[in-house]
Amino acid sequence: MNFRQFPIFLAAVLVALLPAPAWAWGPEGHEIIASIALRELTPAARNQVARLLGGPAMMVADSNWADEIRDQRPDTGRWHYVDIPLRAPGFDPRRDCPRQDCVVAQIENDRRTLANTRLGDGARA
Repeated sequence: MNFRQFPIFLAAVLVALLPAPAWAWGPEGHEIIASIALRELTPAARNQVARLLGGPAMMVADSNWADEIRDQRPDTGRWHYVDIPLRAPGFDPRRDCPRQDCVVAQIENDRRTLANTRLGDGARA
């Protein structure tokens, strides 16, 4: 390598060392997890999903819905994760979800909604 090529080489090395963004799931990850979950459902649960969503495959097709509407519904952003301190031994609801505004609390809210048969299918879906 000659002296004139060194700045180009140095720039290429520096660019290669820059951290790249890491997207936790993305659409493909959500669809894979939804496909696995759908396969693991009991026949009764699969029928319930089909009734509420319009077909069992809709569980996979709709698995990205929360990410797709996040910009229009910023209040749902914290429903995607829980921040647990790195040194913590595990999840502590009082510390990690004090306002019931995290994915763990939202899963429980969704479970209660689905179990409430007094709600119509549209509200439960």
